[in-house]
Amino acid sequence: MNHPVPAPCGAERLAPLGLKNFLAEGYSDDEVADVLGSVAEVTGVHVVCLWDYVDRYGCGGDSDWYVRAPNGSLHWLACDLFSWINYGENAPGDPSTWAGSPAGITTSTLVTVSPFNYARRRA
Repeated sequence: MNHPVPAPCGAERLAPLGLKNFLAEGYSDDEVADVLGSVAEVTGVHVVCLWDYVDRYGCGGDSDWYVRAPNGSLHWLACDLFSWINYGENAPGDPSTWAGSPAGITTSTLVTVSPFNYARRRA
């Protein structure tokens, strides 16, 4: 009898990329785009960073990570991906569980900086 092989958790899928604790020193929008682009390529989950603002120097202010649905709605990130990439703590779990409840934000109301970076306003 054949049993389905369980899909590897996020940490196992991402391990070859060397992303655990990768952004420990902080991050820029360019680094976020590179990292979250790799995450999307490996897991199929489109995680994005929402910044307070963007200006001619790049993104700034506070930032939060969300899962972007195909319709542009953002969902709370319901896993430890942020902690794993930034602090090396807690495995992110199965990517199919990463999208939490809707955050009440859509990309149509934001400034698009890149496919993986959005800003609340242009400064």
